[in-house]
Amino acid sequence: MFCNTKSNAYPRKNDLRPISILNAIGKVYEKVLHPKYHTWLKENKIIPHQQSGFQANIRLQTRVLSVYEEARQCIATNRPGLILFVDFVSAFDKVWHKALLVKLARFHLPSRLWLWLRSWLSDRSAYVSFGGLESDVFYIEWGLPQGSVISPLIYIPYLADLVEIKEPVRKDKFFADDWSLFFSVPYGLSFSTSCTLLQRQGQEAFDKIHVYCEYWLVELSVTKTVAMLIHSQIQVPSLKLIYNGHEIKFVNKFTDLDYLITSKLGLGQLLNLQCSQIFHLFKLCP
Repeated sequence: MFCNTKSNAYPRKNDLRPISILNAIGKVYEKVLHPKYHTWLKENKIIPHQQSGFQANIRLQTRVLSVYEEARQCIATNRPGLILFVDFVSAFDKVWHKALLVKLARFHLPSRLWLWLRSWLSDRSAYVSFGGLESDVFYIEWGLPQGSVISPLIYIPYLADLVEIKEPVRKDKFFADDWSLFFSVPYGLSFSTSCTLLQRQGQEAFDKIHVYCEYWLVELSVTKTVAMLIHSQIQVPSLKLIYNGHEIKFVNKFTDLDYLITSKLGLGQLLNLQCSQIFHLFKLCP
């Protein structure tokens, strides 16, 4: 297992991305079973329609445009909206093997595939190599090996039941482990009443998510999870959302899958960012 840094040359442990160096014969076997497992997921409709990650012929932009269109409709009808950008801590590395096997059994995964996956997850050992140093060998009871073709497909049903606890949400979207939830309000309400309703809906969602995470030992990142109030007003009331005793930060702009979204859906900042990236890429002077 090699630890690649996400940021600088001297990262903290949370900035490391572990990449597993897997057995070559095992990887061949995984590729043989991959289409069988994927076919079962599709035929039994295990993959939520909200999930746009790890699938062929589904573009990343689909999720971003869907959320943007929902927000645009709110702006066009002079209604506020609320978006929650939910982030899970080291999603692949935090998968609880026992919970995963329980969920796959509830989805009625064929016994042969279930037994193979249980064997595949059992008795895994690894050691860490970083900076020329190697750790002792240790056994792995959590997490999926990054570098395996099976891991992304296994992760989809692991969080597939999250979409069942989202009410009242008008639309939500997954891209791998990134989750965005969009809330809207009925027509005809005052702006302050609408904001109060959005705050109540957002808090109910966070309360349900917290119960789910506590039960299945899933960890939500309270520092990376943010909320955004979509509006066209000059002044807005201060909203407050709490998750497990931590206040969720409200932001006026957020980069979702490399696309910048602002609270008023202005394109100025996005265009400036894109131009800056083009200038940097081609080494041009603005």
